[in-house]
Amino acid sequence: LDRGSKELAYNNAIQITRTITLNPDGTGFIPNFGAAGYASRDRSEPPIGSRVILELYRRWGDRWLLELLFDHLLQYNDWFWLHRRSTQNDLIVLGSDPNNPWNVKGAGWLDQYVNTMQGARLESGMDNSPMYDGEYFDKASHQMLQIDVGMSALFLHDCQSLAKIAHVLGRELAHRTLKRRKRRVAQSIQGHLWDEDLGIYVNRRTDTGDFHRRISPTSFFPMLSLLPNELQVKTMLMRYLTNSSEFNVVPRPEFCMDDGRTGALLNQLSSVCAYALPSISRTDPSFYNPFSKRGDYWRGRIWGPHVMLVYWGLAEYSHVTKVLGVASRFASSVKLVKAKRGESDMKEKASFRISAHPLVNQSGSTGSKSLAGYPNYASDESNSSEGNTNVNSKHYVPGLIVAANNTEHLSTTARVSLVDQSKELFLREWRQHRHVHENYDILSGEGCDVLNSSPFYSWGALTGFISLLEQFGSTTNESASAPIEASMSSVRVMQGSGWPCRY
Repeated sequence: LDRGSKELAYNNAIQITRTITLNPDGTGFIPNFGAAGYASRDRSEPPIGSRVILELYRRWGDRWLLELLFDHLLQYNDWFWLHRRSTQNDLIVLGSDPNNPWNVKGAGWLDQYVNTMQGARLESGMDNSPMYDGEYFDKASHQMLQIDVGMSALFLHDCQSLAKIAHVLGRELAHRTLKRRKRRVAQSIQGHLWDEDLGIYVNRRTDTGDFHRRISPTSFFPMLSLLPNELQVKTMLMRYLTNSSEFNVVPRPEFCMDDGRTGALLNQLSSVCAYALPSISRTDPSFYNPFSKRGDYWRGRIWGPHVMLVYWGLAEYSHVTKVLGVASRFASSVKLVKAKRGESDMKEKASFRISAHPLVNQSGSTGSKSLAGYPNYASDESNSSEGNTNVNSKHYVPGLIVAANNTEHLSTTARVSLVDQSKELFLREWRQHRHVHENYDILSGEGCDVLNSSPFYSWGALTGFISLLEQFGSTTNESASAPIEASMSSVRVMQGSGWPCRY
């Protein structure tokens, strides 16, 4: 966004893209990581380069950047299509290829991961995510026996972004090819990865056909390409994203209050979390660590790339405010009816009628509590068409979003809530230590509470960056750059003090 950072942004984008490997079949991939003189040759990373290049073009309008990098990006897309597509459908699986082995002194410690389950896990970018617990890797195909919703959705979005670039450049054959791929992948995601019982997209095993029901922010990635329909969006937002027991993207959040019960499962704690979007759902059994009472690394901590990608997905849906407004109007109508009856006001942590959920008391009776300790509310008005998202349901989910008591003043959406929570998360460590962390604790917002969170890590800044996007937008209007530069100048002046962590 900052005009003075244009050259730095271009340099990073160009150098990373040009690390692409060259395969005999004419395809290539961006290595999982690289350093001076060597790079990974068995695995890649989530494909987000085309979207980033497209954003740079939208901001600055330099056609030459697209011309310089398009063929590399197309080779990368072709590589996923030929080397990471499931043999059963058009969806993406993770893998680790045995070809091009390491021959670099000092990097041999990674040889053990080539053509293994761990090598495939590393390709996800989420090294120890619970989504990949277990051993189900096929050494013959060099692929994990699981369709990956996050990688499939990002590949879909890569096809979409790259098709837009092809259109700008007049590359009509590539444009048609990418549009066909996009349609096929979109149909396969909808047909194979939407779990109707859970009401969200999840990974799916290719050997058994079973859903692998571990929910992370990657389950929201299909929103990047406007894939889920309105009902699906409503279900995902209300059951999961804006549920304080799941991903806790909520307005005006309360700070977490842990009752301190040692060894208790997280979903039995009556805590409401201030920060949003842990890397695995708070109800996932792996999230709770009995030693630290926190999720370790990709097992519950907050990561900038997840925040950025979910923010982009929410931004694609102009009707998100309408979706959340339904819930808020329902809560307000309940309060109005209760006031007419002379009853006490409904608690601010309103609950909404929705389909079955693991934390919900199955009776749905007034005064009952869910497993998380939140009260369930029942009312005669819960069958109204506005408030009931599932007319056959008799369950109540606690902690869903109510942005304002008066719906006329409703101004908070899931996107804005995520921006606000992520901004506060970023500023907490920045103000105290001038740190920009690799990852953050979901409850305290700290980065220095663990050893595996680098205190100055580029993608940690994404948690604060989305607030700049929200305020100033991604635009080619030069007039927008002046306030952006003013807001960024203090960061350039103050950066670096307080490093490293003092454990």
